[in-house]
Amino acid sequence: MSIMREGNHERAWNDPPQSAYAASEPRARTRLNKRVAYTPGIPTSPASSNPISIPSSPPVSTGDIHVFTPPDFHPASCSPPCGSPPSSSGKVDTSDLPDLNSTEMFEKVNSDLSHMLSRVQEKVSERKFEDIRKRLDIMRSQWNEGKLSEPTKKLLYLLVTRLRACDYEDANRIQVALIVNYSCEVSQWVVGVKHVILECQSQHVKP
Repeated sequence: MSIMREGNHERAWNDPPQSAYAASEPRARTRLNKRVAYTPGIPTSPASSNPISIPSSPPVSTGDIHVFTPPDFHPASCSPPCGSPPSSSGKVDTSDLPDLNSTEMFEKVNSDLSHMLSRVQEKVSERKFEDIRKRLDIMRSQWNEGKLSEPTKKLLYLLVTRLRACDYEDANRIQVALIVNYSCEVSQWVVGVKHVILECQSQHVKP
C-alpha cells in the first residue's frame, strides 16, 4: 500500500506541471456588442460635426408651415426645340414667296412632289418607293389637319419650287433647314422628301 507524501494533497506525483498561464486568474472577456450609453452634447461620429449642406430654393411660407421647393433645373431662358425660332445656321429667306393661302401652297407642293416622284419611280425599288409614298401621305394628312405651321408650309413650297427647277443643292439646303428648325413637325415624313431629292439628283432628272 502506497502512502501519499506530504505537500499538495490536490495533485498526484504524475500530474503534469502547472504553467504560469494556467495558474493565473482568468481574464474577463470584452463584450464587443456591448451598448454604450448616449451622452447628450457629444457627437456620435465625425461626420455629424461637419454636415454637408445641400442647396435648395428659399422656403415657401404657408402660414406656420415652411415648404421647401426643389431647385429649378430648367430655367425660363431654355425653350423647347419645337418652339424655338429658326437657328442662324438653317435660316432660309421666304420673304420673296408669292402671297398664297394654305390651300394654294398645298396644291403646288402636292403636285410637284408627286410629279418628281413619278420621274424616278422606274429606277427605285418597290419597297423604297412605297416607303417614300407613305411618308409623303403623312405630310399631306398633317397639312390638311392643320398640324403644320406657316413657316413649315412656306419652306415646303420653296423646296418643291427648287426641286421642280432641278436646283437640288438649294432643295437639299431647305430640307436641312426643315430638320434643324422644325424637327417635331417634320420628323415623320421629311425623310421621304429627302429621298425624292436624292433620287432626282442621282438620276440626273432634268426640268
